[in-house]
Amino acid sequence: MHEPPTDDELDLLLLEIKALCMPRRGMDDDIDVILNAFNRRLKEYPRGDVVHVLRRWPDQSRYWPTWSELREKLETRIEARRPVRYDPPPEREPLSDEELAERKRQADRLRETVRGIGKGGAA
Repeated sequence: MHEPPTDDELDLLLLEIKALCMPRRGMDDDIDVILNAFNRRLKEYPRGDVVHVLRRWPDQSRYWPTWSELREKLETRIEARRPVRYDPPPEREPLSDEELAERKRQADRLRETVRGIGKGGAA
């Protein structure tokens, strides 16, 4: 499990954004309600990711972030760390002698067709 950011840490980071970015409409109505709403949602993410995204926000935007903007940045960071899953191809039965012979005939026909095209013949 990840360690969430603390309330004080979130308040400090969000107030720094408020000081450095232009507010969105209605932001000055009740900053405590806004901070509480962001704090609740940001606590669902690992502390390191939240701190990284919030500290860099004023360098990326002139405006206070919407929740969807922050969520997108956080999810992108988390997704980048997820391991890539590799599913090996299913095991196949070896080809029978008949199947091998048929594939060889197909390859021979293809070679003849390519040679014919190279000599100016029709396919």
